[in-house]
Amino acid sequence: MKILLIIDRLGIGGAESHLLQLAEGLARLGDEVVIASGGGALADTCQNIGIRHVSLPLPSHAPRKLLLARHVIRSLVLRERFDVVHAHSRIPALLIRGCRRYGALEIVTVHARFSVNPILSRLCYWGMRTVAVSEDLLGYVCRSYGVAPERVTVIPNGIDHIRFSPAPKKRPANRIGVLFASRLDADCALGAELLCRLAPNLCKERPALAFTIAGGGSEYPRIRALAERANQAVGREAVAVVGTARDMPSLMQAHHVFVGVSRAAMEAALCGCAVILCGNEGYLGILNGTNAEAALQTNFCARGNPLPDQTRLERDLCALTDAPAFRNSAAEEGRRFLLRHCSADTVCQKTRELYRKSLLPPVRKRILVGGYFGCGNLGDDAILSGLIGELQENHPGLAPTILTGSPQRHRRRFGLPCIHRKNPIAILCALLSCDAFWLGGGSLLQNRTSNRSLAYYLALLRLSRLQKKPTVLCAVGVGPLLGKSAKAKTAAVLSDCAYISLRDDRSHRLLRSIGTDASKLRTGADLALLLPAPTPAHLRLMPTPPPLRQLPERFLCVVLKGGADCKALCSILTAAVRTVCQRHQISPVLAIFDQRRDERASHSAALALQCTVAVCRTPLWAQALLTKARAVVTMRLHAMVLATTVGTPALGLCPDPHDEKLKAFARLSGQQILEEPLPDLPTLVKRLESLIEKPKGDPILRAATEEMRKNAQKDLANIAEMIYNIDSNA
Repeated sequence: MKILLIIDRLGIGGAESHLLQLAEGLARLGDEVVIASGGGALADTCQNIGIRHVSLPLPSHAPRKLLLARHVIRSLVLRERFDVVHAHSRIPALLIRGCRRYGALEIVTVHARFSVNPILSRLCYWGMRTVAVSEDLLGYVCRSYGVAPERVTVIPNGIDHIRFSPAPKKRPANRIGVLFASRLDADCALGAELLCRLAPNLCKERPALAFTIAGGGSEYPRIRALAERANQAVGREAVAVVGTARDMPSLMQAHHVFVGVSRAAMEAALCGCAVILCGNEGYLGILNGTNAEAALQTNFCARGNPLPDQTRLERDLCALTDAPAFRNSAAEEGRRFLLRHCSADTVCQKTRELYRKSLLPPVRKRILVGGYFGCGNLGDDAILSGLIGELQENHPGLAPTILTGSPQRHRRRFGLPCIHRKNPIAILCALLSCDAFWLGGGSLLQNRTSNRSLAYYLALLRLSRLQKKPTVLCAVGVGPLLGKSAKAKTAAVLSDCAYISLRDDRSHRLLRSIGTDASKLRTGADLALLLPAPTPAHLRLMPTPPPLRQLPERFLCVVLKGGADCKALCSILTAAVRTVCQRHQISPVLAIFDQRRDERASHSAALALQCTVAVCRTPLWAQALLTKARAVVTMRLHAMVLATTVGTPALGLCPDPHDEKLKAFARLSGQQILEEPLPDLPTLVKRLESLIEKPKGDPILRAATEEMRKNAQKDLANIAEMIYNIDSNA
């Protein structure tokens, strides 16, 4: 692979060291690597490790220089045909946008948090794939910028354990050295300032104690002045400020204790130092086997912990300097953890695997994907997420453009081109440039809710056929179709479709009854089943619904459906949930899947139950909530679908006796269903009690889910093969 790594400058810092180490590792694995940057203290290192360096007019916020840097990057990508363009800071990430048109994969790595405001959140670009160096940065990118968690891969920082290794002979026996190493800028110099203020008292009581502060930046003069005052108070050079250090391993090997955060703390731990995690974003204390996992989740930056103060830092410094056995034990625990979880070779392999998995194929077919996406219904967005995830995983040769009601949000979430579903000019242009039109998911072809909805989707199908584009229907639900005219128009339009996949038997029967050729009809499965279960990182980062500080340990998740025809069932269900929760000491949590339609009913029930309401804004957060739930009772189909993907038992209630999609899915998946449109209270209480007693992870449910997922994958594979075989010149 040809890989271009870009950063604004190659100064002394964690992101810069990470980039150089990654470049060296990828080159050892046989890839051709080029680094582009605005220069800096480490730029000469590129030549030493055999990596070509290209100069950019960065760092700068001047529009002229940014446009020039963008031109240099694009010219370089176009001329040398890089397979991957990987940005490691915010401005270069913005400048690589558009390199995909030259066949390059755009990757952005997040090394730290940035200031967020409405303008910056719109300007920031997160690539086709995003890498976060810690779990808390994964949550930050998803919450602050609306990036889909599925697009973000967590690859922790890796350290070269051969270069950074203990050298006991370098540590003088008659001296206890404490080292602080970091950029000395306003956002990362607090630890150095605290050490200077603590030095007079600590060094007078401990003559063998000496401090070293390494680093340069805007705060260097102030820190140096503080160190000089401390030395005058002690009467000797207790605090040495050495500026920027090139040979960090030797410096760390000569000290016993390290105070600081991030990559420098990791390097010091591998060099055998006892580490105190103390930074501007938080204070975690002495790194040991107990808190190492929590440290890893924040890239050893202690984010989310209380801010440092002199009292905590003095206590931990005294504990380490006064007890050599405790200091050696903490150092050994930290080193063992880093060796297990933060190997430089592992980081290179994981990054390279991400490149290979995400590389753009040379030949692509463009598809326009339509549906009820981006209109506030979480079920339809779950279908879209499942579809995009499967296409990117197994059919990367298909390049989708999405018709959505929220193009900006979905563009940020998926990194794909999106156009508004009600923009006729944009839709016409997209149809002209695509190879096929794909209508997928949900009960789209029906006129119970509105004749306009049916007319919209039929118009899209007609327009695509007028453009001589093949049209496919994937796992759609059809009906009810009220009136002879609606049935006749639907039958006429579907007769021209190249592929029709339906998600339930009722849709099959309806289309056969209106004259659709039965040989064209195929059985698919709901595309939301293709969503993977949330990882432990996603579960930890799921936002807790206010006003709760944390979710109850045992809770029943309740999903209601709004509307006048559901009011009576909502009232009975609320009474049943209150009874069961009081009887079994379990808490109710109401989840909203369609904020526009369900919010009023959910808040009304929450007042009666005196519980909280969780608005599920993304399918992944809904899955995370349902994973933690003891059981789910739902009036909405996709709450049951997502509960099934995570193995949580669910009970479905059907307010509409003519709507069979929830019943059909329950029968296929092995979930429970109560078919009476208005059950009595004792019956509903009994069913809820049996539901919460049902164990999670039922093997029958798991087997049924896997079978339906395979059906959905097979259905998509058939459609993909058909589109690949389209003659573009036909």
